Amino acid sequence: MSVLNAAAWTPAAIDEYCYITEAARKFGAAAIADYLNKNVPINRYLAEREKWQKAHLNAALAGGGSRPKPISFPEIAESGSSFSLDAFKNTAIILTAGGEGERLKKSLLDAGTAPEELKDFTKATWPLDGKTKAASTLGYNLLLLRAIARALGQKLPVIVTMGSEGSDTARLLPPYLAPYNDEYLDIITVSQGERLHLTTTGRLVLLAEPDLRAAVNPDETGGPFMALKNPHERDKEGLIHYLLEKGMTNCLALQAIAIVKPLLMSSLAAALKTADVAVLGVKRDSFPESDPFGTIVSLREEAGERTVIVEAHNRWPALYELKDKEHGFLPYNSGMYAFKTALLAGAALPDFICPPKIITAELPPAGKSGYAATDLLSLSSKVALCLTSADSFAVFKSLADRENLINAATNLLAFLPHIY
Repeated sequence: MSVLNAAAWTPAAIDEYCYITEAARKFGAAAIADYLNKNVPINRYLAEREKWQKAHLNAALAGGGSRPKPISFPEIAESGSSFSLDAFKNTAIILTAGGEGERLKKSLLDAGTAPEELKDFTKATWPLDGKTKAASTLGYNLLLLRAIARALGQKLPVIVTMGSEGSDTARLLPPYLAPYNDEYLDIITVSQGERLHLTTTGRLVLLAEPDLRAAVNPDETGGPFMALKNPHERDKEGLIHYLLEKGMTNCLALQAIAIVKPLLMSSLAAALKTADVAVLGVKRDSFPESDPFGTIVSLREEAGERTVIVEAHNRWPALYELKDKEHGFLPYNSGMYAFKTALLAGAALPDFICPPKIITAELPPAGKSGYAATDLLSLSSKVALCLTSADSFAVFKSLADRENLINAATNLLAFLPHIY
């Protein structure tokens, strides 16, 4: 169509490719066209729509389809019997902290937290005791990492990935992190990219909240990792290049909103002695179809076996039935990984679409697109699966998780003397 070749948004292109909410329409056609041309150039929209289409295609290929591939229970890597400082040598830590925390914010409001108390809210920095800023999941992670660096006798690079520029996390995390940047921790922040949150038919959505705004989302799942390949103030070739130049051959990627047993962290990092990528999987005692987590499984293909993560909306029946006598049903993905730095330097993660999410109440939910973190496993055939139980870490998703997190933090504090 001719509108595809336009240098700017035309009335025909807006009518064809935009969904304008009722509130946004009140601004009038001229203001809408002006906003789009200044803030969302049509070439950006077309490029992102093409990635959105690829993401849907990738999702279809990842599903079982009419002829699902043979599967087997993945091989489990041996877990370390004791905490290993050596596992952290030449290892950069990545803490993903860009989540908006809408579920946690809602649970806090429901529990009686005043809205003005949430003006400067991020879930990674929310105090577990409701008072002390240092007593957040991010604070506890930094305390542990500082102890590891001190025991190693070297400065440990810690990359904290935030939301996109202009987000609350990009505004609030740098000042929070500043006091932790000392002789033991080299803390580096990086903003991840964002994408347009398109409708089920690929249209750009214009909201008015209260000003005109295009519906966007942070790059899903793998966005924090792909952001490490973008130019950065530390290195114009990106932080991955920076880490390689510093001799950081390995990366350990953890969630800043989680508190993990230190032994698991060292086991995941140590797995890179024999593997290129390692993933922390969680045992399942049951596997209902309502289970929302990605499933770690081995696919048998002509070229050999490969370990993959199948998202919930791409599963097929055989996955629910496969069991191992010792480990139960197929494990689910914790979202925590370790990988050789050079792997990501030489490859890009594929486009990904998540299950449907609400854009606005007047539209049917539509998947957010981004890069697939789960496809870190596709970068090499040498994959290690470290297996654990659900009670070995805690994640802050709602206020209901606070007690488990406080217990995990208490155990972490008790473990710190053993590092020294």
